[in-house]
Amino acid sequence: MATFFQLHSDLANLNRQLATIANYWQAGDGVLLMGQTVAFIDWVYDYYCHQSPIVKSDSDDSKVDKVDTVTTIKFYALQADFEVLTAQTQASIQQTDFVQFISDKEWVALTNSYDKIMTINS
Repeated sequence: MATFFQLHSDLANLNRQLATIANYWQAGDGVLLMGQTVAFIDWVYDYYCHQSPIVKSDSDDSKVDKVDTVTTIKFYALQADFEVLTAQTQASIQQTDFVQFISDKEWVALTNSYDKIMTINS
């Protein structure tokens, strides 16, 4: 049962919110970074790949499962949110394949393709 997390956060609350939703992440989930959260894509990427509870493991067997989960969660951001960022921020974000930029229409289609939607707003 895949979940689509919609995350809108300032930097002060982002770590806590990511830690909360990371406990629920499973293969096939999606995360939409909304509003100003788009500006923190590099930070989210670092958390997701290096600090998240999904990549921490005490046994080799569970580590394999967690790594597989990490590679199957998709991250999205609204193109409209990206376009309001400064040119310098946009340039740094465009160099990552971590997030897929989508239109409002694609956003609606995505929400209809998931079993559950969870919105987290700071």
